[in-house]
Amino acid sequence: MGSRARAMATVALVAAALVATDTGTPAADQRPAITRAATFAQARRDMDAGRTSAARKGFERSIVVVPELADHALFHAGYLARKNGDTRAAAQHFDRLLREHPGSVWTSSAATERGEIDLDRRSPQTALRYFDTAIRAWESKSRTRAMLGKARALEATGHRAEAYTLAFELAGRPGADGREARAVRERLEARGAADLGMGSARLAQKMATARLKEGRADAALAALHPALGSRASGTALLLEAEILQRADRPEEARAAYGRAASAGDPKAAAKALAERGRHAWNEDRDADAATDFRRLVEHYPRSTEAPEALYALGRIAETRGAISEAARRYDTIARLHPGSNVAEESAWRAGFVRYRSRDASGAAAVWGTMPGRDDALYWSGRALAAAGRPAEASDASRRLAARSPRGYYAWWLNVPERFDLGAGDSPKPVSAATVPEAARAHLERARLLRDLGFRDDAMRELAGAQNAAGPTALLLREYESLHAHRQVIRLAARLRSQGTKGLDKKLRPLAHWPHFQSAGKKYGIDPLLLASIARQESMFDERIASPADAQGVMQLLPSTASAMTGRTMKRHELWSPEVNIDLGARYFRKMLDRFGGRAVPAIAAYNAGPRPTTRWLDQNGHLAGDEFVELISYRETRGYVKKVLENYRIYRGLYGTPDGPRAKLF
Repeated sequence: MGSRARAMATVALVAAALVATDTGTPAADQRPAITRAATFAQARRDMDAGRTSAARKGFERSIVVVPELADHALFHAGYLARKNGDTRAAAQHFDRLLREHPGSVWTSSAATERGEIDLDRRSPQTALRYFDTAIRAWESKSRTRAMLGKARALEATGHRAEAYTLAFELAGRPGADGREARAVRERLEARGAADLGMGSARLAQKMATARLKEGRADAALAALHPALGSRASGTALLLEAEILQRADRPEEARAAYGRAASAGDPKAAAKALAERGRHAWNEDRDADAATDFRRLVEHYPRSTEAPEALYALGRIAETRGAISEAARRYDTIARLHPGSNVAEESAWRAGFVRYRSRDASGAAAVWGTMPGRDDALYWSGRALAAAGRPAEASDASRRLAARSPRGYYAWWLNVPERFDLGAGDSPKPVSAATVPEAARAHLERARLLRDLGFRDDAMRELAGAQNAAGPTALLLREYESLHAHRQVIRLAARLRSQGTKGLDKKLRPLAHWPHFQSAGKKYGIDPLLLASIARQESMFDERIASPADAQGVMQLLPSTASAMTGRTMKRHELWSPEVNIDLGARYFRKMLDRFGGRAVPAIAAYNAGPRPTTRWLDQNGHLAGDEFVELISYRETRGYVKKVLENYRIYRGLYGTPDGPRAKLF
């Protein structure tokens, strides 16, 4: 019997014993918490079933009967009272929660509800205090609503510029909060620029930016119109170009970027050239991209965009075989922009282009200055071998194999795989006595809520425990008991960074394993490889969604899933791990078939799509697999392939066997 079933059985057994008056059972009741919590559990079930009157009475009794969950009961009782129009009782419940339970996981939500009550009562000044409490709370689930409430309260008290700043910050948020923020913002915009403490051109740009965030490109362009014209600023012209690009009007966007680049504003000009060049590069118009990037680095060499432009020029030069030019661009980044976010990558590529031009000694010299990077050590070994220095090459390979036997480059070094790596894999136990009292209280509530079958509330309490105690191994097993794989992985990563040992299986769990096994068998794929992809895509979180709307464990777009099934797939259908993993495996099988059963291009295509992967193979498919990966144009995809293959090597070591299936890499 599962934990929820056990809890429900317990609830059923004791329900009759808990019938009491509306005043509840005395607080001194010493019955076990799981027994006393039956009244709370029944109230939760009543609330979920829409029996609001019964639920409210149950929660109000629970405040006394179940002191361990009093803040939960206070919040739900207040919420239901407000829903039923009893704002006086709702305010009392919320105020009591905020007063008696300042560390509650419901602080943000209760303060937001309480502030909204005062807004409805036309007491915006009082409401502001509650909204500020909600915004400052560590638990941020209600922060968007609190910010919206604060914007409304500021508007009501005449602080319209501050209200507009908050409403603008919420532009593009989904759902009802986003719609209400838009209404507040547009109401304030209608008062005019002077009322908001800014010039008309500035307001036009703000209005356009907000509408662009909401995905309303045509409305954004209309809002920006007053800021355009013969005296338009470079910033306004740059925003016009961005709107046109988002509206899928590329020719007009290119012209607008050109106007921004010629407007006399150096900052806007550099940004315009960088953006137009980036779009051209992504569309494989390398000559046009190079023209913009060269103009940028020549005219604005100290701009924040210059390092990326130099890097792009180096990559474009690599593609067309101009190795000496590529090396010069990468060397320039190291000299002029050593602190930029592309400096280290450019330094590595300066070695790689020398290696490709058969300057093996020069490449080895470059990589020899980067001993801490696995890629530099691996390729220095390759370069030293090519330079006729086999002893040094072997030494570099041995050092890398010893340092990272399960890393990505171990595949290409042919380092023998080690299996049963997870034997005895467990961090040292941590006593609850070693964490703060507040964390222990959250932990006790989480366990009680888990046993009652309320996973989401238990997760709230575990987040509270982690907030109070910081990262602690004590919570790993608690998250595991809730199948909260993402939280386990993230916590384990923080613990490892602090020196905790024995976390391999926490970092790479066999989450949803029966579904991976089934899909692997069905589509002829090693299920450990599928798990390795899911680990990188979602950390096995079945409800996670990307900014691009990819859903669930394998991060599938609803459009991709619909194309495979021949019917419109709803997002909630993709929250099923079984459905999601099956469709993800089916899509990956298509990529394997398309690319000759080779894992490397199939993994690249899973991330970037088959079209760019085909282009990369056309350009460099004749090279060895390790070189092909380093020449993948998209930085994100290059890193993705390496991480998935590293995951795969570790998964095989933890859970595989020497005679088990192994994917063909390249």
